[in-house]
Amino acid sequence: MSYFKKAMIWGLKFGIPIGLAIGFTFILIFSGIYGGCSATFGYLLKQYVISAIVGFGCSALPVVYTIESWSKLKQTAVHFTSMICLYMPCAIIAGWMPLSPIPIASFTAIYIVIYIMYWFAFYFYWKHKIRKLNSVIKEKIN
Repeated sequence: MSYFKKAMIWGLKFGIPIGLAIGFTFILIFSGIYGGCSATFGYLLKQYVISAIVGFGCSALPVVYTIESWSKLKQTAVHFTSMICLYMPCAIIAGWMPLSPIPIASFTAIYIVIYIMYWFAFYFYWKHKIRKLNSVIKEKIN
């Protein structure tokens, strides 16, 4: 299956529904915190579309990690750049983040820190899994 097709299937099957669920959960939480929901249809539609786009991207973009001909550095750089280029404009358009230098710089710094933490967490997780599988294979061979 092509990488593009795999990304499309994951994005449509999982990303959009999960993005919508998360987006509308936040709308319900914040409407409860700030006293009722007085959102217009246009506002809700914008949140719906942007939540679907972000969900799709978050599910589809990790397909770059399955491209075996790319180095880990290239996979990580493409994923990192694609995610920030997807999320930041969506967040600004949706009103999740104001279009001004300090919030954008803060978001970028937090994004980098969280991305590095996730990257190392997955790196060590898979390293542990591979060691475990290798030991099982060794035991079966011996």
